[in-house]
Amino acid sequence: MKKLSFFLTVSAIAVLCCLNQFLATDCPPGTVQQTTVLPDPFCPHTNAIVCINCGDISHPGATFSLLEINTTCGNNPDPNVYIPFITNYLLNNYPDLCSGTWQPCDPYGTSYSVIYIDFPICWQWLNYQTLKPCDDSRCLTEEVVCWNGGQLTVLNHIVTLLGNPGYDCKQNQWKPDLQLGTCFHIPTECSSSF
Repeated sequence: MKKLSFFLTVSAIAVLCCLNQFLATDCPPGTVQQTTVLPDPFCPHTNAIVCINCGDISHPGATFSLLEINTTCGNNPDPNVYIPFITNYLLNNYPDLCSGTWQPCDPYGTSYSVIYIDFPICWQWLNYQTLKPCDDSRCLTEEVVCWNGGQLTVLNHIVTLLGNPGYDCKQNQWKPDLQLGTCFHIPTECSSSF
């Protein structure tokens, strides 16, 4: 278990270094920008612009960085629904998005995949169709998972706040009557720390 903790710490530092090299509109080196159309039951034709690195980070896995969300639903859709839906979609669809396979669980905890998903903490609606970050603070989720015969098993879950969210973001939790362009946050494990 100490080796796993050491590995995860070193891996998280490497990912943090890469993520800090880009602004919220660009993908970091070594990643590919992709528009992922989401099978969103709440609003058809929703897509997420994501930076993807399917490379082996010394263990099977991937890094997904959410940049922007676009929808055709209008009427200020609820980001409290979109962000968790998208992060869960990225985690659960790693094999399809990266042409990879889940590592099977073993009794010794030595077979696993590491999936990093990071997303902006602070958002703003530019119009009622485009949700973009309004500063460079991000939430990094590290999921250490394995496939247990029919379901994904989480072996370790680590959440890290990257950057310092601005005053407006901290003060404004999303609500439907916020004006367009207002910087806000949604409740997440990262936003609970400020």
